[in-house]
Amino acid sequence: MSVKTILVPIGNPERAVEPVSVALALARRLDAHVTGLHVKPDAKELLPYATLGLSAKMAESVRGAAEHNSEEIAKQVREMFAAACDAAGVPMGEKALDAPGATASMKVDSGRAR
Repeated sequence: MSVKTILVPIGNPERAVEPVSVALALARRLDAHVTGLHVKPDAKELLPYATLGLSAKMAESVRGAAEHNSEEIAKQVREMFAAACDAAGVPMGEKALDAPGATASMKVDSGRAR
């Protein structure tokens, strides 16, 4: 049995450079696909108690700032992943089954990171 897909969970983009680089190097050796996965926190779940006692306008402002921060981190993750793929010489795109060569793709989803 050979490795076909390597999943790399990515939280903080600054701390993920080394694990992503290792996964890409391994994928090149094994002709595998690397999937980077970043889970953005849902601002509505993240701040339910932080907005208690605030006016609706203030609560919406806090949620908006949290969502903006979450989107900014996701953008940084995508940029870091793309740069790591470029540096490793691994093209981004989906891999056909049993196709030679390493590939990589990035997935960003919303939910709870555990």
